[in-house]
Amino acid sequence: MTELLFQTDSYIKEFEAEVKEIIEEGVVFDKTAFLYKGGGLQSDTGIMETSKGEKFIVKEVISKGGKILHILSPEPTEQLISENVKCIIDWESRYRQMRMHTALHSISGLLFRKYGAVVTGGNITAIKSRVDFEIDHLHQERVLEITKELEKIIEDNHLVSIFFWKETKFSKTQI
Repeated sequence: MTELLFQTDSYIKEFEAEVKEIIEEGVVFDKTAFLYKGGGLQSDTGIMETSKGEKFIVKEVISKGGKILHILSPEPTEQLISENVKCIIDWESRYRQMRMHTALHSISGLLFRKYGAVVTGGNITAIKSRVDFEIDHLHQERVLEITKELEKIIEDNHLVSIFFWKETKFSKTQI
């Protein structure tokens, strides 16, 4: 199982890892700081470099069948298995996506508190994002009001923290 370094430190820009497996879909490392695609977030991209100086582009990272797969270009060969490699995240893209993600959480929290609107979907990239809400009473005046409140939240420069919920199991009647 791959250790997910980004879960404990989202500011890691470089890391070293061991290539554990190469399968048709991609490369599995013993640990990774590359965020994989999911939950509306795009995956990180970057570079993987071998000890011999060979460079591979990390085009996408996905979770499939319980494995974190790093899709590389050019495709690597089996000779890389057990090799220690250096990985470098495209930090500019990662950081912009992190900021976009935080902004969408701010919008979501604001709309839930004010109107009980819940998120029904979304897509977050470093360039542009969207979030979908279950809300039926949105009009131009209200959008301007929400925009002003969101600008105030951003202006107040709140501390952003990360925490993990303990996993719980609910029955259908509890949801």
